[in-house]
Amino acid sequence: MSSPSERYGSRPPWLRALGFGLAGVLVAAGLVWLAWVVWFHATPSVTSEVVTWKVVDDHTVTARVQVTLEDGSSQGVHCLIQATALDHTTSGRPRR
Repeated sequence: MSSPSERYGSRPPWLRALGFGLAGVLVAAGLVWLAWVVWFHATPSVTSEVVTWKVVDDHTVTARVQVTLEDGSSQGVHCLIQATALDHTTSGRPRR
């Protein structure tokens, strides 16, 4: 009986090494991309913080929010404050 490689032929050994090399390059590129995505989303260009808030009555709360942009400009900044309950459902929305 003949072996499968004798019957069908075999691939050259460099082709296997090329496949592993290409797979390694793809894995490395994927890891670099993942690191970039994590870094990009961990350092946002806009940060915000609720400075003060006050309950006015049963239906109204006022809040002051400080927004900081990375470049120091304030053009195009809009904030939307939405109150949520402990179970993360919306319990209050701003009036328009």
